[in-house]
Amino acid sequence: MNKKNLMAMPHLRATPSMLRIAKENPPKKELIDRWGWKQEQVTCKYGIYLRCSVKDGILKVAMFQPGVMCLGGREPLFEVYVDKANDSFLTYDTVNQKWRTAKLDRIEWPETYAYGTGKWTSGADNKLVLDYFGYQANIDAYSVLLYFQREVREKALQARYARETAAWDKALKQIRPLPKDWSRWVDKVGIPEQFIYYEYRRGGAKTGYCSYCEKDVPIREPRHNKAGQCPCCRHEVTFKSIGRVGFMDTKNYEVYLFQRADCGFVIRTFTAWRRQLRGEYKTPHIFWREERRAFFSAKGKPVSAYNWGVYKQTVLRWVKGGVCSSSLWYPATGRVYGKTLPDLTKRGLSYTGLLEYLRDSKVICPEYYLAVLNRVPQLEQIAKASLPAMVNECLHESYNYQNLLQNSGGSLTKMLGINSQELKRLRNCGAGLDFLKWLRFERDIEQPIPDNVIDWFCKNHLLPDNLKFIWTRMNPMQVFNYVRTQMEKGKEKGNMDVRTMVTTWKDYLSMAAKFHYDLNDEIIYRASDLRMRHDELVLKCQSKSRAVRAGELMLRFPHAEEVCKTLGKKFNYADGDYKVIAPRSLEDILTEGDALHHCIASSDRYMERMERQESYILFLRKASKPQIPYYTMEVEPNGTVRQLRTEYDRQNKDIDQAREFLKGWQAVVSERLTEGDREKAKQSRDLRELEFVQMRKDQVTIRNGDLAGRLLVDVLTADLMEAA
Repeated sequence: MNKKNLMAMPHLRATPSMLRIAKENPPKKELIDRWGWKQEQVTCKYGIYLRCSVKDGILKVAMFQPGVMCLGGREPLFEVYVDKANDSFLTYDTVNQKWRTAKLDRIEWPETYAYGTGKWTSGADNKLVLDYFGYQANIDAYSVLLYFQREVREKALQARYARETAAWDKALKQIRPLPKDWSRWVDKVGIPEQFIYYEYRRGGAKTGYCSYCEKDVPIREPRHNKAGQCPCCRHEVTFKSIGRVGFMDTKNYEVYLFQRADCGFVIRTFTAWRRQLRGEYKTPHIFWREERRAFFSAKGKPVSAYNWGVYKQTVLRWVKGGVCSSSLWYPATGRVYGKTLPDLTKRGLSYTGLLEYLRDSKVICPEYYLAVLNRVPQLEQIAKASLPAMVNECLHESYNYQNLLQNSGGSLTKMLGINSQELKRLRNCGAGLDFLKWLRFERDIEQPIPDNVIDWFCKNHLLPDNLKFIWTRMNPMQVFNYVRTQMEKGKEKGNMDVRTMVTTWKDYLSMAAKFHYDLNDEIIYRASDLRMRHDELVLKCQSKSRAVRAGELMLRFPHAEEVCKTLGKKFNYADGDYKVIAPRSLEDILTEGDALHHCIASSDRYMERMERQESYILFLRKASKPQIPYYTMEVEPNGTVRQLRTEYDRQNKDIDQAREFLKGWQAVVSERLTEGDREKAKQSRDLRELEFVQMRKDQVTIRNGDLAGRLLVDVLTADLMEAA
């Protein structure tokens, strides 16, 4: 529509009859009951008055305010222009003198008249609008006009959606029909739950119906819900008494189907389950729901992916989504339909190692495998070498493998850093990354380590780096025998896992060094009763003066004291209730630890972190009692709180109030940070996240105190207060 031509149309002003009706029904204030309380608002019988005309196929509708008309005003507030032939409309705002594209229900009327629900139009004008739009029914002009505008917008919206979805639909045309035996494969393979149904008889049932064999089979001493094996097909089954089974659904299982596509291949993901109605155990119903279609190139590179879902809150259809990421932690695994794989392997899938991995591990998430493969290309060689344990670890810890497998394009032995004989040992043991690290360590020390010893170390999550403190004095076989002997002796004093025993050993030698014991003396480093010697040195350490301990720490961590002196300017802060105080020396930290009886006074790891400025120790005090230890904090360079603990590593009920104060403190600290501080904070965060991942992998558990039995990483994650 040409705006100049629209403005040239005859001007419509309020008629005398319109003014009279407006004055007879003026706006008035009323108290309206809204959900139990009174609210004053302006109401009137007619909130909008309309006057209409048509010229050259253009409908013009002038809209007037009742309040203005009551005062004698005759000028419209808005003028709406409609071109039905071209499905278009425009609105002119006469007050602001600008064009608007909003529909009638989105025009911003003055709030005073927002509650006038009626719309007044003369009979002649109403008929004019109905004739213009071709309506026969007696409908008010305002509703007809609004319906037209909504229809225009809906058409435009659908056209926009169609432009977006056209490319999707074109890509999805590559999808082929399901295999003819798909339903049976889902029933027998995709859904692993199988049953033997039997009728209860006195003396025990002798035969039952196997859902996998689909025939009667001999059974012995069945019990309802007891796991067993079918004597005919050897399939794992669960026994079910027919009289006790009614409506029953299996769990939902992911199943995957590979099919050819123009780009290469597509992985179709389904959720499948089996439903049995009462008395119909021989004729169960098989259901599946397709949820995802992921397209790949012939060599396994992601192209696009589509998920079944709601599109624009309007319709269920295939919606384009993101391709699978290797950062996905727990992908859904399931069985893969195998008959389409040989054909795809000839066309490029053989370059992925996926088929070999499928032979070793029946239940996988193929899309996630390909995502990790694109990140760690060496995964193909590992899978083809029949090392499923290493493949599984790589899928869940690809960041470790990226650092470990730095060579690409060479042989597998060069990539793993071992020889062919060691590769054979790795394969025969069905071992993974930890075993590989021990094989490499074996080459470094040039001493053979039996496979059963390496396997024991791996099962107890011990790596060569965990035992660095003892390698100069003992070989792996000696360590293996010594730790097992100490575990046996320690049973009388309470169970202790292997890693905790090794930590106790390391702590004992560390304390022995403080007292200048000869660590090369076998009587010292190979104490006959490790736990007793450890406890003796703990008592001896506690008896030493704080000043002496601080001096020893300064010798081992020469920069930590200087770091303490720089913290106050950046971190000191107080309000009416709390204050944060930075220690001025290492002795201050030891005093705090002794007063609150927590591990900060006896653990070197906090000093190590301060030495390299990974994290700092600060004190949280009550403003009214600034000299009395309250909470001790471990914070990162940007103010992120890693730990917040009071007496005996506890947190009291007032912790939430303290956290509110710390949020304000973090905002203040943020303004004091330099670029160097922010870089240190980034490095600190990365180290913390790696430490959390390793602790979760090792299942490090708290042994003593109120938190005994909980995973340490869960406790530290709950303490964490990230700075904005």
